[in-house]
Amino acid sequence: MKKLCILIIAIGSSLYGQMLPREYFHKQISKTAIEQIKADSIHSYDALHYEITMEIDPQEKFISGNVMANLCSKENGLSQVSYELVGLNVDSVFVDAIPANFVQDSLLITIDLNSTYDIGEEFTTQVYYSGYPILSSDGYACGMHFDNAIWTYADPNGARYWWPCYDHPWDKTTTKMIVTVPDSLVVASNGLLIETIDNGDGTVTYNWQENSQIATYLVSLAIYEYVEINQTFNDTIPIQSFVYPSHYDWAVNDFQNVPLMMQIYSDLYGDYPHEKYGMAECAVFGGNGAMEHQTITSLGHNLIDGQQGGEMIITHELAHQWFGDCLTPLTWKDVWLSEGFAVYSEALYVEGKDGFAAFTNYVKTSIHDYYKNWAGGSVYRIYDPPYHQYFYPYEYEKAASVLQMLRFMLGDENFFLALKDYFQTYKHSNVVTSDFQGIVQQYSTENLDYFFDEWIYGYGLPNFQT
Repeated sequence: MKKLCILIIAIGSSLYGQMLPREYFHKQISKTAIEQIKADSIHSYDALHYEITMEIDPQEKFISGNVMANLCSKENGLSQVSYELVGLNVDSVFVDAIPANFVQDSLLITIDLNSTYDIGEEFTTQVYYSGYPILSSDGYACGMHFDNAIWTYADPNGARYWWPCYDHPWDKTTTKMIVTVPDSLVVASNGLLIETIDNGDGTVTYNWQENSQIATYLVSLAIYEYVEINQTFNDTIPIQSFVYPSHYDWAVNDFQNVPLMMQIYSDLYGDYPHEKYGMAECAVFGGNGAMEHQTITSLGHNLIDGQQGGEMIITHELAHQWFGDCLTPLTWKDVWLSEGFAVYSEALYVEGKDGFAAFTNYVKTSIHDYYKNWAGGSVYRIYDPPYHQYFYPYEYEKAASVLQMLRFMLGDENFFLALKDYFQTYKHSNVVTSDFQGIVQQYSTENLDYFFDEWIYGYGLPNFQT
């Protein structure tokens, strides 16, 4: 096992590193129930847009609604399509507004199209469904949670637990979310709020529209008796956050640096890629973690303390809006392109806010030393982790350490030019490791095959010396 030594500056103990346990940055998984649920079907169509209409009964924990999907055939003679749906019952299906036959099993709904469609031909399906949502039994607890607030979590493959869709990250779409709830509640979701309708019967309907391409695992709902905190970035991008009324004053203080974070990342990577940003407070990961839902991060309620104690998780999730949400790994083999970049962005925020010495200290103590202590004498490969290890430290802190090595090799100018080029080249699309390697290779005088073979595809362990 090779080791690459990088000289960095150490300046005493890390203030940032002591704020929160690093475990709070990782998506948590129960180790008592690990299984992967896959759809055994060929993806023969491209989903273009989902319109999700839903009524939620918080007391009964019951949902009913329909999903209208705009699809485009990717093969000639397409006669069936399948969606993932688990634990909910399909009532009826329409294709181009005409009733259609379907078969539902425990994992899939398979729809017989009323005619055949050739490559490039577009059509719609509309699936009416209802039931009591369950959570996934694979350790990730994906689905719709009915806690103090109602909130959803679908990472890695859990949208299927609350709405029917082709639930894989490589088919990104636009979405519209139309949700009806009791009128005491507020609904936060992806994109821009188009309208709010008082139905005059004790319910209210929220209409949210996401105009950027989004993966199904990033589609989100958060519902509570929220109050809003409104900020702006560059006088053009709304920052619309939703918090518990009792946490409002704390949150105002804790969120004050979000525009600065957005500025630092925009300068480093390219302009903020979405129409809105914001956060919604909920009990995600027991209130101690967060999830980078596109334009509306779910933020654990224990991270709002009025003292900016959750600042590094807030900036981590924001960085995902560039890497993970806008540039989405094609499959979970390349999850490091999301999590490793977000961890390294934490350090870049520290550098932009407090200088290079603070940055190097953060890299050493909060990233590299944490990883070495966690790994002990074991070695792990970043590329293609097992299903239950998608969000382990080698996809987070080890991957971030590898990015620091790459910066050291290329030099600051070339490294950050490569990051901007990578972001602009693959904006709003899916990426794999070879895409990133291909871009950075253009900024290196060395052939980088050995670097990626050792540190991404192999088991090499970075070693920082001070």
